[in-house]
Amino acid sequence: MGTEAENVSTIIAGEEIKFGKSIPVDSVQEIVRKDPENIPEIYLREMQGSVVPHLSLEIPVIDLSLLSEADEGELSRLDIACREWGFFQVILLEYAPQLD
Repeated sequence: MGTEAENVSTIIAGEEIKFGKSIPVDSVQEIVRKDPENIPEIYLREMQGSVVPHLSLEIPVIDLSLLSEADEGELSRLDIACREWGFFQVILLEYAPQLD
């Protein structure tokens, strides 16, 4: 992969619109490959505590019937599932006739 900057253009409503050049930058992998002992400061971060692995490797399960009742515990589990996992499994423990 070269670092040559290119002009970028696109056609919108039949008219070509040109954008400026992007700044040529090597990929992080290329930088490390060239000199693994000298990483630019922009790519370094301070340690912000240790990484704690999930205590459970099971996908979070959220009960929609409890959410509809604004159950604080289930709302908290939903919040954690969204922030830490990015997804969850949905169940409906109580039958809700309005869902038919």
